[in-house]
Amino acid sequence: MNLYRSNRVELLLDPLAKVLSSPATDLVAPQRVVVNSKGMERWLSMQLAQRLGVCANLDFPFPFRVVHEAFQAALGPRARRLDAWTQEPLSWALLATLPPLLQQPGFLPLRRYVGDDGLKLQQLCRRIASIFDRYILYRHDLIRRWEQGVDSHWQAVLWRALAERIPHPHLGQLERPFFDRMQGGHEVKGLPASLSVFGVSTLPPLVLRVLGVMARRTQVNLFLLCPSDQYWADLHSRKRADFLERAFGGPAEELHVDVGHPLLGSLGRLGQDFQQVLEDNVAYAEPEPELFVRPLGSTMLQTLQRDILELRDPAEEEPLPVDPLDRSISVHSCHGAIRQVEVLQDQLLDLFERLPDLQPRDIVVMMPDVETWSPLVHAVFDRSSDDDRAIPYRVADRSLRRDNPVAEALLAILALANARMSASEVLDLLGHDPVRERFGVLPTELEDLGEWVRQAGVRWGIDASHRKRWGQPEAQGLNTWRFGLDRLLLGLALPGRDRELWRGVLPYDEIEGQATRLLGSLVDFCETLFEALERLHRPRTPAEWERELGRLMDRMLASTEDDAWQHLQVRTRLEEMVDHAAAAAFEDALGVEQILAWLSDLFDERVPASGFLSGQLTFCAMVPMRTIPFRVICLLGMDEGAYPRRHTRMGFDLMQQSRRPGDRNPREDDRYLFLETLLSARDALIITFAGRSIQDNKERPPSVLVTE
Repeated sequence: MNLYRSNRVELLLDPLAKVLSSPATDLVAPQRVVVNSKGMERWLSMQLAQRLGVCANLDFPFPFRVVHEAFQAALGPRARRLDAWTQEPLSWALLATLPPLLQQPGFLPLRRYVGDDGLKLQQLCRRIASIFDRYILYRHDLIRRWEQGVDSHWQAVLWRALAERIPHPHLGQLERPFFDRMQGGHEVKGLPASLSVFGVSTLPPLVLRVLGVMARRTQVNLFLLCPSDQYWADLHSRKRADFLERAFGGPAEELHVDVGHPLLGSLGRLGQDFQQVLEDNVAYAEPEPELFVRPLGSTMLQTLQRDILELRDPAEEEPLPVDPLDRSISVHSCHGAIRQVEVLQDQLLDLFERLPDLQPRDIVVMMPDVETWSPLVHAVFDRSSDDDRAIPYRVADRSLRRDNPVAEALLAILALANARMSASEVLDLLGHDPVRERFGVLPTELEDLGEWVRQAGVRWGIDASHRKRWGQPEAQGLNTWRFGLDRLLLGLALPGRDRELWRGVLPYDEIEGQATRLLGSLVDFCETLFEALERLHRPRTPAEWERELGRLMDRMLASTEDDAWQHLQVRTRLEEMVDHAAAAAFEDALGVEQILAWLSDLFDERVPASGFLSGQLTFCAMVPMRTIPFRVICLLGMDEGAYPRRHTRMGFDLMQQSRRPGDRNPREDDRYLFLETLLSARDALIITFAGRSIQDNKERPPSVLVTE
């Protein structure tokens, strides 16, 4: 295994290009570069194309895909469905396995929490699945004890029930056979001739061990961003050093407590653990140890990066002079969120004036929560789209629900299955572009439809029988959709003159001429919707739901060449859902509320690298292990409590009780991402936060990371 380390990611590109340019044993097989994000894949493709003239026949798998394929190459069919033990299939398996076990005495806390609520059961299963998924990667010794029957608490009992249900082995069960076969003299076919791992900040110990044993048969190259060229895994934060001095009654020097640069000890826990895990689990060589570059220049940003590289503690050195005009690091205290975006826009326009060669593609704006900030970004940056303040931009990393109108419309239809069907709810559904276009309604006609529906007296309910489900008398059909549609259609056919009834119905006379087509579209929409909602009330298996939802999309949502990719995205997710359920042998029937909750979670996941590096100014999420350098990096919304993000810890997560090196912690991930951001900015780092209340002008602190 060859290890390449540098404090700048772009310096790792030349040795990677050299590795990829070497003649391959199989000219047809793609060369493999393991990455941890789609954003890194896109950036790497662009950079390699610039250096090599073309970037082709490269495969960019994620680490776990490489592990699964290595197990399959070594063990054959036994390892064919390792994905059955990942989070989504585990959620389905738990949904079928857990309910019968809730009656056992050890499951009393879970039974009290769930009660008779099917949605709570579903949410609990997803939480347990995420924890069990991490047990497989980080606590294989624990689950081995459970499978041997050593423990009898509810997690152990539940795990053994899962092992009986899922007919496929997991990584923990195949780990020892895999290593025995790889380390022995057995022939293993299907391994790549070479494998490069680029830009990862950390890897689970199991993945590192797999790469280490693969290096016996495959050339494995690790390209890692490292803040310093010195050993820094044992550095402590200044706070920790002060605590140890008080606890043991001696100075830090005598206690051998090193601080180095205080940000490394404070923000670098993830990298420290990875360095320790790397030293403990694999043997490696460093072909090019001199890939570290000392940042030149005297700006604040360059000085900070140089201090981190050299482990220099500024508190123990003479302060360095700073140019009064130096704005390489700027922190802006603003009144509220919208003001932060406005200040950011002003700062970017100023940068474009001061740096004539700066392009929008050289800038990235990172946000703790894309969905919260995206409307504000559009409000500010679209406001100036027609003047000289316009900056071309793209918001990346949005969820499928927000980025795909078809997904949002499908969820809106499912949400109406158990709704009161108020006039506003139904008209809101018609306002979704795929629905509106399917029934031939123009955006400018929605207001007319709303006025007709209001004047016709539609309030809520499909008809009298639908209202009966909500505890209303069955004979009371006034102000339902059937009541209103009858008035509208009779008004088209008969002159009611607002006073003549026909069979107890007063026609609505305001529709005539060209409006006839629009009324036909409204009636077609309502009849199709009412029929579709009636079909949704029957429970179905996941495979049946896929077919029914496909039929629903065909009938309710427009599909053209321009939006075909949106339908494909949604149908692909539905197929994945069915595949995960099949891997877990789940064949139970689910109601519409349960399938809606499941799809909501599925569609709330971010679309990987959607809109990232599109040649414009990029707004994106603060995603761990996105160590891509930019000339200007902006951090938007660094408010107190917003970052590091708050993550709910499950009280039954056994990994919290005994932490080990290499364990993932979301807050430590966020802290290390902040450190990587400091290292990845080249010309400027801009940070904004809400430093004043918009109600009473009271001062507010920034994120603790900004304070540090």
